[in-house]
Amino acid sequence: MKLYLYIFFGFLLFPSFLFSQNIDTILIANNKFDSIIHGDANSFDFLFYKHKDDVLMNNLGVYNSSFYFPIASGVYNENFFNCKKKIRLSNLSGTKPFSNVSYINASRKEQLFSIYHQQQFGSAFDFGFYLNKTSSPGEYVNQGINTSEFDAFLSFMNKTNTYRFNLNFDYTRFKQQENGGISNKSEFEENLLVSPLSATLNIQNSRVQKTNFNYSFNQALDIYKINDNKFYTLLNSKYSSNERMFYDKDPLALIYNDVFLDTLSTIDSTSSNSFDNEFGFGLRNKKHSLAVLASHSFDNYFQSFGLDTFYTNSFIGGVYALKDSVFVLNFKIKYGIQGYREGDFYNELRFSYVPTKHITYNFYGSYFLSEPDLKTVNYTSNHFEWRNYDFSKQTVSTLRGTILFNKYQLELLADVKLLDNAIYYNTFAVVTQHDNPSSMTTFSVSKKYRLYKFHFKTALIYQTTSNDYLFPLPDFIGRQLVYFETTAFKKVLKLQFGFNVSYNSAYYGYTYMPALTEFYIQNEQQIGEYPYVDVFLNMRLKKAQIFLKYEHINSGWNGYDFYATAGYPALTRSLKFGISWNLVD
Repeated sequence: MKLYLYIFFGFLLFPSFLFSQNIDTILIANNKFDSIIHGDANSFDFLFYKHKDDVLMNNLGVYNSSFYFPIASGVYNENFFNCKKKIRLSNLSGTKPFSNVSYINASRKEQLFSIYHQQQFGSAFDFGFYLNKTSSPGEYVNQGINTSEFDAFLSFMNKTNTYRFNLNFDYTRFKQQENGGISNKSEFEENLLVSPLSATLNIQNSRVQKTNFNYSFNQALDIYKINDNKFYTLLNSKYSSNERMFYDKDPLALIYNDVFLDTLSTIDSTSSNSFDNEFGFGLRNKKHSLAVLASHSFDNYFQSFGLDTFYTNSFIGGVYALKDSVFVLNFKIKYGIQGYREGDFYNELRFSYVPTKHITYNFYGSYFLSEPDLKTVNYTSNHFEWRNYDFSKQTVSTLRGTILFNKYQLELLADVKLLDNAIYYNTFAVVTQHDNPSSMTTFSVSKKYRLYKFHFKTALIYQTTSNDYLFPLPDFIGRQLVYFETTAFKKVLKLQFGFNVSYNSAYYGYTYMPALTEFYIQNEQQIGEYPYVDVFLNMRLKKAQIFLKYEHINSGWNGYDFYATAGYPALTRSLKFGISWNLVD
């Protein structure tokens, strides 16, 4: 967890003047693929994660979450400060360039291919790029998915470390066919289908495409120095473009309640563009970093049949970071002083405290007061129309803490989320605001232990929600991992063979509306009360990692009542094979 915080804040929160951390490159690369057992960063937060490089390439998953099952931290995530997590390594100076190549092949012709490369040119320039391609035809008709992702960066630091810049480019394209889920659940649950391709679906011909571009140029210049204290100025510029397009030839599908514009077909799109500039002054030394910031943005928002508007936003705020041998703290605050988001308030606080090598404390707290997005205020499409100019600002407060007892390999987590004026999509998939406060809590315990060469990891989650109709969560989630670990060929080859079982209690999970690409409330189908069993074999040979995994091997053993999302069956058994190779050229 401490390692994750260093990466997150080193490159996300302060990208303009922090370029390196004490991270071993090969260690990071090896842990990248160890997710088959442990999850990203080997932390509990990712224990229930379906790793993007591993499984469920073509499944919507659960509401607002990349996890097996929804937990409080995955619901109403405020993305104001979030951006795509970079996979940057550091301390490459004096070493050869580093590359990683990964390939995964799965049942149903699913494939994933990715390349990551990073190298330094002398001591001044650091360059890297990441390319990822995913393709999956899906299990049912009209369920294919193709994703393309490309990131590149170039960092520069002069010899005296008085001027630094970071140039970034991010591109993501997401294409998916949308079938709206199965319309005759008894066909699936009673195993009446000759094959999944014969299932009766809500939509036979539709697709959605999302395209995102981000360009950013961050600069910092030291202007004065007193002892170890350096005063600097920074200028960050960013241009972003986001576009979503939905198309279908079945506008009379049963999942739609209305048709407003065209009864023959639907072509509906939304797009937004933003140009942001942030200017600030700061002070930094070996332990502290402080900056006062002012920002301004020019924004454009467009709907095919609705809004076409231009607006601006201005913010003031600041950031502070403290780092020593046992304590890391990061704080950020922003307040809207002009424009559409005037009066918005955002702040985040994170810290990690490691008093001894045997215990680690982590804490996260945030408060977000934000104006509703334009899509929820004014929207017109073939199937949906609303005007919500009376919506109030939404507040999302989060308190989350973890304690990791390293000696006992025990982790405790508590997560509390408070919502007020929460915006959600009702049973008709129409956006609505809930006037009363609501809360969600998650408590979890995770424990690793071993007996001879057998390794075990047990995780239990208990959750409560003040309104299980609007904000449904399973009360109980459990997962058990068991694997045998050994070495061979004079310890050159490391082997892990085992299985895991995952289970959650029943709850009325959200369902999905393709025309909006949003999840909405449903109270007709409970999902859960079903165990998922996976069997895996991991091998690590020097710098190469190979895995073989039979996921959901128990599919059909105890009936056909397994759903990832209401109306969307989880994938049946699937054999996955993958290899990840680290290269130091």
